[in-house]
Amino acid sequence: MNFADDTYLVLDVPPSGWTERILSARRRLDAWRAALPVEVTITGSAGVGTFHEEQDPEAAFRVIDTLASEVAPIGTKFLSIKRFPHSGVFYFEPAASQPFINLQNRIIATGLKFKPSSLPYVPHCTIVNLKNNLSDEAFSEIYDIPPCEEEVVLEVLSFYAVDRSGCHLLHRTKLCGEQAL
Repeated sequence: MNFADDTYLVLDVPPSGWTERILSARRRLDAWRAALPVEVTITGSAGVGTFHEEQDPEAAFRVIDTLASEVAPIGTKFLSIKRFPHSGVFYFEPAASQPFINLQNRIIATGLKFKPSSLPYVPHCTIVNLKNNLSDEAFSEIYDIPPCEEEVVLEVLSFYAVDRSGCHLLHRTKLCGEQAL
């Protein structure tokens, strides 16, 4: 068996009033994204692409389970809303990017197979992608979401396959080591 669909490795953001505000904005402004979890993508977006179709999923799950047993959960705040240049993607930036960059680098170093990505890795929590809805009302709704000033502990690392019908959880593991990134 191989990864047939685009498969991402993400850190799930635990449910809270803050994540509910993001989901609420998605339901009104970006219906497709409303079905996705609130998360910080580690592989599959930038820096490195989705899992290569030649990568065996079971082997990838084992490698990531082992890595997760060595790595401590990542605590962060999400303090500012940003927008990727020349796009409609609005996101919250974590207060400290380096732990996410370090985690991506550790995953790449495992030798797992990924598709290439031409974009540099910018850790982020996507709010919405306003491809065609760049209205004042949409901007207002996005910028009305308050920052997450309390530290959030990200400890659940999930494999999600995305296809036309939505997002499907394939495997989940927990960061439970003592080594901070």
